[in-house]
Amino acid sequence: MHQYVVKLTGDKEIMHSDYLVSYKPEKVGGVETQLIDAQDYKKFLLDYKKLLDKKKNIVILVSLKKKKQKRKEISNSEESNDEEVSERKRKNAVPKVDDFSAILQQEGLIIRELREQYKCNQHGASCFVDDERHIKLTAMHFQCWAKEIIRGTTDNTQVPNLPIFSRFNSVKEKPKVSTPMVSNSDHNTAPIFFAFPSQMIQSFAQNPTTSSLPNNVLSFSRQQPVPSLDEFFDELSSKNGELLRFKSTFEDEQITVDQICDLTDAEFNQLGINKIGWRKAFRAAAQRYHQ
Repeated sequence: MHQYVVKLTGDKEIMHSDYLVSYKPEKVGGVETQLIDAQDYKKFLLDYKKLLDKKKNIVILVSLKKKKQKRKEISNSEESNDEEVSERKRKNAVPKVDDFSAILQQEGLIIRELREQYKCNQHGASCFVDDERHIKLTAMHFQCWAKEIIRGTTDNTQVPNLPIFSRFNSVKEKPKVSTPMVSNSDHNTAPIFFAFPSQMIQSFAQNPTTSSLPNNVLSFSRQQPVPSLDEFFDELSSKNGELLRFKSTFEDEQITVDQICDLTDAEFNQLGINKIGWRKAFRAAAQRYHQ
């Protein structure tokens, strides 16, 4: 792709850092996908193959940055400036295919550390807690976070500034309502707390009678415990045996049963579950365990 840019601009000294490359399907609206690192180029090749199979065209956009300094001036500058230019070239250059395995290994190590660091006992999964709001971290979250850490835009204590990490995707911790106890026992006796859903509290405040309680209170109290992946797939395969082959994929991505309903269609595709019927079967089976 760099050779095409050189041919179009007529500048044989142009570098990767002097321009931005993005792409999108032809005659389709929306924002272009920018090509920055090795992962982006791998996704580009997959998208290109899909569009090629459908006999559709792809539009590649090249945006030149501000006019660069003349190379002669750079070569005549101080030695420290030469080192800075070399460092920028190294950081902005597109990784070679030979470097993909090293990048993937580094990504995997960071993801394992993040999973361990953000274990959430409350939800039995991984969560990032921000102002008492829990952002449930899926495989897609960890992958994006690891990529941004490698780029140097964030670290393991702060989530990246990406839409997938928005507070709109978070769950606020449910308030706990305490009930007073009248007892002549010792004052050191620990009080008992009962947790109710916020919809129930609002309804009760408007009409403090037992008839105003929502109908889902009974089902809330009888919520079934979350099974293991082995138990879940045993039950699922009794209805559709071909879904059993995805069990190892869920184990590799460390996806728990109560996270399945939160998976988007894009994440299902990433797991190889690309049929609508399969997705509906997974979501229906996991719905009863979803918090």
